[in-house]
Amino acid sequence: MSAQGELKRHLGFKEIFAIAAGAMISSGLFVLPAIIYKDIGKYTALAYILATVFMIPTLLVKMELVTAMPKAGGDYFYIERGLGGIIGILGGLANWFTLSLKSAFALIGIGGFLELFVHDFTYNEIKIVALVSLGIIFLLNILSVKIAAKIEIILVYILLSILFLYVITGATHIHTEYFKEALHIGLKDLLKAGGMVFISFGGLTQVASIAEEAKRPAYTVPRGMIFSFVIVSILYFLAVLITIGLLSPSEFKATLEPLSHGGEKIAGKFGLFVVSIAAMTAFVTTANAGILAASRTPLAMAKDGLLPPVFARLHPKFDTPFISLIITGTFMAVSILFFNLKELVKTASTVMLVLFITVHISYMVIRGSNLKNYSPVFKAPLFPWLSIGAILLYGFLIFELGTDMELFVLVFATIAIILYFLYSRKNIRKRSVLIHLIEKIINREIVSSHIEDELKEIVRERDKATLDRFDVIIKKSPVIDINKTLTQDEFFKIAARQISTTLNVDENMVYKELCKREEEASTVIVPQIAIPHLIIEGNKLFTIIPFRAINGIRFNNGSIVKAGFILAGTRDERNFHLTALMAIAEIVGDKNFLKKILRAKTEDEIKRIIMKSRKRRII
Repeated sequence: MSAQGELKRHLGFKEIFAIAAGAMISSGLFVLPAIIYKDIGKYTALAYILATVFMIPTLLVKMELVTAMPKAGGDYFYIERGLGGIIGILGGLANWFTLSLKSAFALIGIGGFLELFVHDFTYNEIKIVALVSLGIIFLLNILSVKIAAKIEIILVYILLSILFLYVITGATHIHTEYFKEALHIGLKDLLKAGGMVFISFGGLTQVASIAEEAKRPAYTVPRGMIFSFVIVSILYFLAVLITIGLLSPSEFKATLEPLSHGGEKIAGKFGLFVVSIAAMTAFVTTANAGILAASRTPLAMAKDGLLPPVFARLHPKFDTPFISLIITGTFMAVSILFFNLKELVKTASTVMLVLFITVHISYMVIRGSNLKNYSPVFKAPLFPWLSIGAILLYGFLIFELGTDMELFVLVFATIAIILYFLYSRKNIRKRSVLIHLIEKIINREIVSSHIEDELKEIVRERDKATLDRFDVIIKKSPVIDINKTLTQDEFFKIAARQISTTLNVDENMVYKELCKREEEASTVIVPQIAIPHLIIEGNKLFTIIPFRAINGIRFNNGSIVKAGFILAGTRDERNFHLTALMAIAEIVGDKNFLKKILRAKTEDEIKRIIMKSRKRRII
């Protein structure tokens, strides 16, 4: 393993789901409801619904970006490639800063909840607990991403189980009169509260930073994101709603641990203990996910020349970015020891909003440039209005946080610009999509650029990590592309010759089997699409050959066929044969599939259309 080698792909769907869910469930559920309740009372649960809606545009956009560019650094990578080095370094530092601080604050929350059980627990002792917890999590991340992710899975499942039990048992103990409190609030108050809760969802998109370490990233990462978002959103709303029904308004306003005291209402001291353990577990999962994701940003920036190369070094034994982890862990430790936590939480939230705005701008530039090799598996709807709405909303939320935060953003940006001109500018050799777009506007003859070449390589690496057996066969298979009208018999002779060449079997035998199979029952499954398939003699042989006939093939039953697939395999491949037929049925079920195939200009484009038409993959 080289000092600056590639990260290994350790993470599957379970790990991605756990990291995303663990990053979201923290103080936003166990502490924040108490703060919001003081302002909007019984409407607190509604603020959580608003926050869920606020997060949807960024969730959808990042799902598209991560399926197109599953690279370490996440937000930084999208911003740098879209808008260039000077904005990229601002986005990278903002991403690292926000994730690191959020993780540090989560660790302090562990000590805060210990106060419920250990009397006279001083603030300095809380910091010691946080530092010890940081040390343990830091060592886990140094030794193995896989181990850190496995522990994250266990802790998140424990946490989700406790919250599920809290909601189920709490529903039988609520007092409906607590929801009848006379209270009138304005829309602005509700939006502001929703903005505060929205920050709690920010951890969801952390997994984009570790996409380069995911197995089949174009599928595991977005699915992990959407599953965790839906489950956590529902639990957020129900847990807060139940807590409002368990605690009287005066009790709710008098505590900073509302869910823990809600647990006490359900099951006495035991309930208090269990929910507090869940809270501390949540803080650990948030910190673990945070340091895992934050440390990948300096790594990505160093690979691009924006930071010194030392940040890109991987441990020769553990394949983890240990230098980046050391810097991130040190910054978190300093934050725990010396920073004013309340103001820095507010600061981290402001920087996160700036980061999200920059991601949306970069996304609009990238997608609007119509890059040939920009090939996301998932595409966000309502482009560009979804991003425009998000930018306006997040700008409003920054404005509501106050002028001191706007001043901090200015100072933060100034530091990033100084670093860019002192170090980064002379090391940058890549052009952004924005520059590419401007060049194309000035000179329409420009047809390629460095960013196109890089996107092509990213897609190649993504597909190599993502392809299942069906895709591998399609990728390697020849395509039969016919430009004249044929009879069924003429077509089967061409198909038999191609199968014979591909599998090294007797051509006449294949031809006879194709004719025999078609006589038994037509393989035309939908208008103009057929799937001729046959069993051949031998062992461990299987192929799928796509075909296209723009002018049509006249089958003996009167059908005119313009596209389809020919499948041939031995009897020991029967299970995969059936699986492949199911995959093809899904592909041709796309009502636009035939139109896309007939418009395709090359064989490679035909193959890409086939592989992109699938939603399920064979494990």
